[in-house]
Amino acid sequence: MSFYVGLKNTATKLLTDKGQNVSWLHDNNNGSFNPVTGVKSGGSTTAYSAKGVLLNFSDARIDGVFVIASDRRCIMSAGNVPEVSDLVTVNSIGYQVLAVKPVNPAGTAVMYELQLRT
Repeated sequence: MSFYVGLKNTATKLLTDKGQNVSWLHDNNNGSFNPVTGVKSGGSTTAYSAKGVLLNFSDARIDGVFVIASDRRCIMSAGNVPEVSDLVTVNSIGYQVLAVKPVNPAGTAVMYELQLRT
């Protein structure tokens, strides 16, 4: 087993033991959009879940433009990963995914860092 696979297993175990449920819906982009009304109809979503921890961003990372004070940082176990614009729910609060940053040394996804906004 490579070092990074072991690191991924350790991160997953810690997030599973100490983290909380993170769930999200992913839009499968199979609906139709009416350009006249500006409304999307039909289509389907897929539900996913993982374990993670919800944190505040450090003051040094808050710039008021790309990261605002109410944004949250979610460290999530590797596996299925949300995409930008997916709706993530943690503690019954819905957040939109603004950014997804994989922690991916040597090609092994160890965990993901998400930027979330209500």
